[in-house]
Amino acid sequence: MKKYYFLFLFSIILLSGCTKQDNLHQQNKGGANPKSALEVLFDMGECDKIKAPNIKNDCYIKQAIAKKDVQICEKINNKFSPNKSECYEDLAISENNIDICNKITDSDLTKLKCRVSINKDIKLCDESEGFKNSCLIKLAMATKDISICKQINHKPRYSLCLSSVAESAKSKDFCDIIDDLHMKELCFIRVAIETKNPKMCNEISFEENKQICFFGLAIETFDIDLCDDSGIKKRCKDIINNK
Repeated sequence: MKKYYFLFLFSIILLSGCTKQDNLHQQNKGGANPKSALEVLFDMGECDKIKAPNIKNDCYIKQAIAKKDVQICEKINNKFSPNKSECYEDLAISENNIDICNKITDSDLTKLKCRVSINKDIKLCDESEGFKNSCLIKLAMATKDISICKQINHKPRYSLCLSSVAESAKSKDFCDIIDDLHMKELCFIRVAIETKNPKMCNEISFEENKQICFFGLAIETFDIDLCDDSGIKKRCKDIINNK
């Protein structure tokens, strides 16, 4: 799932209503633990049955990549993140096909990040007006090269760059370079979710950040037990049970 919008998603869910629906359950053969409703729908590719719009969009992206089908991106509701452009971007990167980047028409920045992720040419960043830092962050993430981050003079953007490389490289070592504690912990969240490691969530000192970490990890892994530490336990479980 797109880790960088979990903070946004967490805040939206706190404000959203909950509508009760019948649960969808499926018992694994061989006596294994039952899969959650959300995991079943992801596995079956039945994204349209997912209630939470952000999670539904993410499901469409995963299906587009799995089936190598750009048309699946068209099913995405652009009112929610991740949007169609992000679907095109992720699919283009997965297929290493820069032509798919050209389908992005509503965001010059997303198209730029898509192109630079594939051709890894820093000249694209130098030539981009107003988007240089964002371009450098995407390039650093694509190449897992923190030296690119050093070209960013804006400290919060520099921290974001390190966080992006940490997620891409699946290494919290890059998070430890970040001075600002809040930005460092957001970096921990990204790596924890990317590596599916709940122990990293426990290393977070700010309670809200810790809850975001467990919430994101619960949704990413379909692990309903992690919802108990998410701060919005009921809503977290409702999402996984597709209520």
